[in-house]
Amino acid sequence: MSMTTVVPADCTLELVSETAVGQYRFGPDGSVSVTIGMKDGPVCAPAWVYRVVSDTSIELWREEERLELWTEIQRVDDTLHVTCRGSRLTFRISP
Repeated sequence: MSMTTVVPADCTLELVSETAVGQYRFGPDGSVSVTIGMKDGPVCAPAWVYRVVSDTSIELWREEERLELWTEIQRVDDTLHVTCRGSRLTFRISP
């Protein structure tokens, strides 16, 4: 049995932040292309994978290490809201 999530595949999620850069593109095959870092500072572009935990939570992994757990995922129009490491984050969704 496979689970689904409200995280949209084949769309780009861009973190709404004045200081941080966060872009995530989730593939239907479980891959995640990521660009993370600081605005006007260093950024990196790792390749991760995601695992659906429930319809409102996912895990982001690199090899055998869980890097992030997104919970309480809610999609509202063209935004996605998640809780990660105790903070509520907002992402803009674009094709």
